[in-house]
Amino acid sequence: MTMLANWESPSFWKALARGAGLAGAAIGLIALSGWLLDSAILKSLHPDWVAMKANTALGFFLAGAALWLKGREAEQIASPWLRVVPVLSATVGLLGLLTLLEFILGRDLGIDQWLFQEAPDAIKTLAPGRMAPASALCFLSLGLALMVGGKTARSSRATALLAAITAFTALASGLAYLYDVENRYGLGYGAQMAFHTVLAFLVLAAGVVCLQPQRGVVALLRTQDAGGKIARHLLPTAILLPVLIGWLKLSGDRNGLFEADFGVVLVVLTYILALNLLIAWSARILSQADAERVRAHAAIQEREARLRLLLRTIPDLVWLKDTQGAYLACNSTFERFFGAKEADIIGKTDYDFVDDGLADYFRSSDLAAIAANRPEVNEEWLTFADDGHSALVESTKSPMFDSTGKVLGVLGIARDITARHQAEEEIRAAQAESTRLLKEADQSRLALLSVLEDQRAMQDALRLSESALLEAQRVAKIGNWKWDVATGKHTWSAEIFRIYGRNPALGAADLDEMPHYFTPESWAHLNAAVEKGLRQGIAYECDAEVVRPDGSRRWITVRSEARYDASRTVTALVGTVQDITARKLAEEEVQKLNAELEQRVRARTAELEAANKELESFSYSVSHDLRAPLRAISGFAQILARRHHDSLNEEGRHYLDNVVTASERMGVLIDELLHYSRTGRGGVRLLAVPLAPLVGHLAATFSERLGAAGGRLEIVEPLATPLGDATLIGQILTNLVDNALIYRRPDVALLVTISAQREDGKVAIKVTDNGIGIAAAYHEKIFQVFQRLHSEDEYPGTGIGLAIVYKAVRTMEGEVGVESTPGAGSTFSVRLAAASEERSKS
Repeated sequence: MTMLANWESPSFWKALARGAGLAGAAIGLIALSGWLLDSAILKSLHPDWVAMKANTALGFFLAGAALWLKGREAEQIASPWLRVVPVLSATVGLLGLLTLLEFILGRDLGIDQWLFQEAPDAIKTLAPGRMAPASALCFLSLGLALMVGGKTARSSRATALLAAITAFTALASGLAYLYDVENRYGLGYGAQMAFHTVLAFLVLAAGVVCLQPQRGVVALLRTQDAGGKIARHLLPTAILLPVLIGWLKLSGDRNGLFEADFGVVLVVLTYILALNLLIAWSARILSQADAERVRAHAAIQEREARLRLLLRTIPDLVWLKDTQGAYLACNSTFERFFGAKEADIIGKTDYDFVDDGLADYFRSSDLAAIAANRPEVNEEWLTFADDGHSALVESTKSPMFDSTGKVLGVLGIARDITARHQAEEEIRAAQAESTRLLKEADQSRLALLSVLEDQRAMQDALRLSESALLEAQRVAKIGNWKWDVATGKHTWSAEIFRIYGRNPALGAADLDEMPHYFTPESWAHLNAAVEKGLRQGIAYECDAEVVRPDGSRRWITVRSEARYDASRTVTALVGTVQDITARKLAEEEVQKLNAELEQRVRARTAELEAANKELESFSYSVSHDLRAPLRAISGFAQILARRHHDSLNEEGRHYLDNVVTASERMGVLIDELLHYSRTGRGGVRLLAVPLAPLVGHLAATFSERLGAAGGRLEIVEPLATPLGDATLIGQILTNLVDNALIYRRPDVALLVTISAQREDGKVAIKVTDNGIGIAAAYHEKIFQVFQRLHSEDEYPGTGIGLAIVYKAVRTMEGEVGVESTPGAGSTFSVRLAAASEERSKS
């Protein structure tokens, strides 16, 4: 730790207090050892000097112990001995008080020789074993000082006064030793102390003062301002100079160098000279301090100007609030958000600019950052008041603390991440489109394994893209610079040296070196931007590619503006450089991945188109190649049944009936397959389709079958008008009603209900029956081709009807689903766009 840090640290002064306590206690123990060993040198240090009395030595030990313990108490170190501090302090004060009473009352109270006996003719002793009146006074004031403690301003002043009484009383006796003054009577005789008694009182008095580093003289000595500097130099001078002058005066008198009266003149002249020198020296210190203050103020103003320039040019929103939510500062980007100037924003809260709901959200996030005692990051949409545009921002709010750890307020920084969000949305949309195409390919049973492999590859590419985007949005690194036009001097911050890859020891690059740090195109672009900014008197901003000395390249954004004098002459250029390499790399990666994704989607689309053509060819093959032999089988079977039915036995007739039934069923299956393959194959025009005529025709078509089954069809009116293709909607309704007739319950009369209502901007066409129902595990499976849940003997069918429904709905860009419980019927829902517009799909 440096000396400066020692002087400033309270613990340094408390350590001095503990050291003073140990020194005082040690002096007392040494003197007690002298009495115990009957050693004159330990009791008086010199044969002709007065000895330290035994009770004086005991008092020093007790006072030193009390001071050391109080020093530990000041450091807040737990100790059971701290409880004895008041007892020790009171004992020291009582010892001095009782001794003074002995002198005042002229009586021996029995405390002088209770430890050791002293000869009646002891040197400079008023009574055997009794300390001098001055010593008793010092013990009384020292004990009181230790008892008062100085925990408040008033008690601190009292403690300092008592310590001063102790010190000056002891100093009087100490000067007598220094000046070799013989005191044989009067006040001087009563003030005589042993030399180590003087030393112990001075050390203990100084220790008491050091116990209060936040107040009084010590507080002044700890400060680093001009007052503290003067105090640290003048206090020792104020003590030592008079002592030296007095010693010189006495030496001159004793050696006959001048007469006593003229000695007074010399003392006065010496004091005048010394005081004038001290005044001149103090004035010089104050002048230097004032000059340093002016330089520091100028440096602070320069740093504030650079900081404000940095905040003004940074594209992020930056603001500072106090703990009550009132704004303390903000940058120009934040001014655009509120549509107000900084002067109008400072002192106000969010409730003065935005609605209460948003203001409550801002306030809660501020308090969350303070409570967490760490930065809090949120994403939120903000609408800028200056032009009304909205942006998605990533805001970071950090609590700010003073040197004591007290919360001062909240610093907020918000970065516009709209572009990143839009890129992510585009990627998710492309992924969704790819998934849809793959699902349709699965419906067509075409190249499933290959498509799945490609889908996994696209998902991996998308994950890499998302990772690159996250990397591209890391916190921007910005440095600031200044170019003085008159001197040509460049000033760079440390961050710019890192961006350009230049050794800071070389200093900022000059104009001749700068072209080597850019590609030729970027240097030309940058020069053009600078010239335009100077010519039009505006700030400029441009991107440039940096070439580092090691050959690596970085992308940067340069922002700058000019400084002018009173005659509008450019005096300097100041600005910032931001490393945007990560963002550039991320943008290039996203563009590359988007291009790859588009290429893959085009490839999948081409594969699907080829698959559709193959399916179409297959359907024609089924229509032409399979129907001819099927007709022959059916025709010959019917001829055989008609001409030779009676000649066949029962088993032969059974086989013949099975052949006829199977050929008829095969014909129905071929028709259904052709129907499925042709559904939505041509372009459809999505128009407003009135459902009433379609449903009416449907009711007439199924009236005979419903009557034969003992069922009925109900229509819930009014019917909303969807946007779709009338033929496809007719196919959907026909298949759903036919499905209800097939899967009805034999013990309940069939009821089929058709409704069409608007829901969330769509038209929901619902066909509800009270049939056998469908288990939840099969709700998605039933829409696939040839998926049947029952045998042909239980319920006849081909397993294609609901697949046709699904394909027709998807052709019209709709959604289809089912809600069903086994034994409780089913509700099929078809959601199509509402008829508010007309458009084509091909």
